[in-house]
Amino acid sequence: MEYKNNADSRSPSAISPSLRPSLRPSFREAMCRAVRQIDQRCFRKDEQERARELQLIMAEVYMMAPDKPIRISGEWLDGYVVQEVFRQLNSTHGRMVIEEFEKLTDPIKNPKAYLRTMLYNSVFSIESHYENAIMVDMKESGELEYREEMALRRKIDNIGKRERE
Repeated sequence: MEYKNNADSRSPSAISPSLRPSLRPSFREAMCRAVRQIDQRCFRKDEQERARELQLIMAEVYMMAPDKPIRISGEWLDGYVVQEVFRQLNSTHGRMVIEEFEKLTDPIKNPKAYLRTMLYNSVFSIESHYENAIMVDMKESGELEYREEMALRRKIDNIGKRERE
């Protein structure tokens, strides 16, 4: 059997993305991944432009060489680590980043770097962020005091039961 040297079939664009992990994705591939992760349809009309910015930042991170460091929060982190963290992002993270970005009142020198850091950190803080938001809402509505009071009453009842036994 004769081997034919077909250069076209071995070019990076002809190789499936899953079969070429050492090669960086094209911009199109990186952007498709980001769009699948953060769906603009999950955002209000006035937030969709910012969601698009987040997708572009994510695509840029995916296109960076994994063996090169990426600056996050003023520190140089391994590129592959940052890319792995970014693979965990979804629309909920995007919404959190947009909500927090809109609350900022101080000028930002480098919005792209700031948003990149916010995206990275959102993976580690999303549960705490929304838990805190729920607790604040409950406290403002008075429901938290009611729950705390009920929990305290249960503790007192349990202590009383133990003493009677």
